[in-house]
Amino acid sequence: MQFPQYQVRKSLRCYVNCIMMDASEDPSGSLEYPLYADGYPGIMFQKAEHGLFMLPAGKKLSGLFLYGQTLSPMALSAQGRFQFVVFQLYPFASKYLLNMDPKALNDECYDLLQLKNIEAGKFHGRLLAADDLPTQVEVISDLVEALLSAHKLREDDRIQATIHHIIRNKGMGRSKICAIGFPSRREPSRGTS
Repeated sequence: MQFPQYQVRKSLRCYVNCIMMDASEDPSGSLEYPLYADGYPGIMFQKAEHGLFMLPAGKKLSGLFLYGQTLSPMALSAQGRFQFVVFQLYPFASKYLLNMDPKALNDECYDLLQLKNIEAGKFHGRLLAADDLPTQVEVISDLVEALLSAHKLREDDRIQATIHHIIRNKGMGRSKICAIGFPSRREPSRGTS
């Protein structure tokens, strides 16, 4: 898998760890990509000439899906031409994107084209029409933002995201906390006597 130099959109940095992609134009080529128990779920857009399959189950995957954490050995498989773009998410992110317990996605995939609260089919259409990786990255970023805006964060979830941000930055600096909707700090009012 390749790691081109695509920056995660600033508004998504609390949820997206990195962006990865791979592609082949070889009509006789094949892909067998092992999946490891790394603890990270992700969103994948893929277009494979003869379909992308999850092995050993042989499950054909959607063109746009959320995959969960891998616990058992498995692999992605494709024959012929293929392309995929992955937004690797932080482990807690599926809760915010789909209001789904991350454990429900272990060794599983959720077909994002089945969503009813956003029009995922339109995002998928834009991805299929895009001829270049930068445009696809922008469309998937728009999709992730739409998923986030469709779900409200509870107070304790915002605290968890803030703690994650502090840990990720090793407690260094007074950087701006992720844009997760904390009210601005107010100075106490000073009355005149």
